Amino acid sequence: MATLQETADPDPLAAKKRNLRAFWRTVWGGGVEPLNRPLHLFLEVTSRCNLRCAKCAMNYDPERLKAQNLPFTFLRELGPYFATALEVNTFGFGEMFLYKDLRPLVSFLKSHDCRTAGITNGTRIGPAEVQWLVGERYDTLTFSIDGATRETMARLRGADLDSILEALRLIRDEKRRQGSPYPRIVINFVVQKDNYRELPGLVQRLSELDVFFLGVNALHHFSGPSTPYNEFYERFQIGQVPRAEVEAVLEESRRLAEAAGIMFNHFVNVDVEWPAPAPGGAAPATAGPPAEPAPALSPYYCLYPWMSLYLAADKTTKVCCFMAAEENLGSFAAPSDLDGIWKGAPLQSVREHIRRGAVHPACRVCVEHHSYRNYQSHLREMMRFAGEDPEAAEEVAACCTAGPDATPARDAPPLAAVADLLYQERSRSRALALKVEALRRELKSRDDEAAARNRPRGLLRPGGVLRRAVAGVTPAPVRAWIRRRMAGRAPARP
Repeated sequence: MATLQETADPDPLAAKKRNLRAFWRTVWGGGVEPLNRPLHLFLEVTSRCNLRCAKCAMNYDPERLKAQNLPFTFLRELGPYFATALEVNTFGFGEMFLYKDLRPLVSFLKSHDCRTAGITNGTRIGPAEVQWLVGERYDTLTFSIDGATRETMARLRGADLDSILEALRLIRDEKRRQGSPYPRIVINFVVQKDNYRELPGLVQRLSELDVFFLGVNALHHFSGPSTPYNEFYERFQIGQVPRAEVEAVLEESRRLAEAAGIMFNHFVNVDVEWPAPAPGGAAPATAGPPAEPAPALSPYYCLYPWMSLYLAADKTTKVCCFMAAEENLGSFAAPSDLDGIWKGAPLQSVREHIRRGAVHPACRVCVEHHSYRNYQSHLREMMRFAGEDPEAAEEVAACCTAGPDATPARDAPPLAAVADLLYQERSRSRALALKVEALRRELKSRDDEAAARNRPRGLLRPGGVLRRAVAGVTPAPVRAWIRRRMAGRAPARP
């Protein structure tokens, strides 16, 4: 891929920024074969786990019990992918700290200036692990904790809560010793009927442990034939508790977290957990997502298939951690196989569905739970890491969601043309971003009378903001198109 060749550059993130710009060119161009490599990689370094959590698929699917690893020798050959990736996750279905080469892998990722993130049960972290986690500046480490008491954690996860809290204390103290903010600590709490009352108590126990964020999720429901997991879900679904009672617990937890300086949010889908009564006063629908996703999805409602690639320990692939584990978009044996998978027909089919606002069968469960919406905050965070302007990206994304055949608002095409320059001319980005905003405001305020009379005003008058701002950087065909568009003689898109 000539546009992504590694070259000597004083900016250590130069290759990543070029990859990001190629990503936006693909999306804005409506392409399903990307010009970019993945911005984000999931590495399921191992499928082994030392716990058997009550809700985990390892209890219900014997295939998940196969102990498999991604060899470090293989991962070391992915240097060109790491050079252009903004973030790499070192987790999957297994416990990442059971992977014997985790430390050298993280060192290798950091040598390529990647952001790193992972999820752990916290039971395999001792002083040695803490020292290198902080020393390597591992970015974000999420702990799965579902209770505030030893009894609850032993019942739900088979884990010793005290040892997990001790690991958090060790990380806090080592961060203070090294004067580092990393890793940022995130706590994931899965709320269900038999543990929701412990959430405020957990916040209190975490209040002195330098926790960055606490997120609350509900048990996932999976449509389809009855399974042992579905039976577990029916027994412990949080929707069986009165909604007002759960919301009171969440609000109390939020106040406690705020007082402790912990960011807090919950991702409980109230429409799923407490369905509204059916029309005519009939009984509410059965708890759980509908059998088929709601059809009202915008084009490009999710950009993960253009952003992410998940490499499983069994050498299969999918888009992200939200896609069902049994999905496989292509198997790999060598690093050279990944380009074919990334540009191959199965993944192109996923992108084509999303480009049209449709749901690919592999994405059904994710769409049911609205998990795909996470891409927005995830992309903004990666862009900040690269020194890019997330607001400019959102302007481009807003144009994309209008759909490939839609007629955008009259200010959208010039805005899109100038926004594209933000990714080609980053040396001018801040000043140009301000001028783009001026363009947007002035075009919106242009009255219909002036448009009907073809009287160039504001940005397009001689010496106007647009002429002054982009005359030197906007390609001549785009400038000509803007003039024709304003005169009503050009199509809606250049």
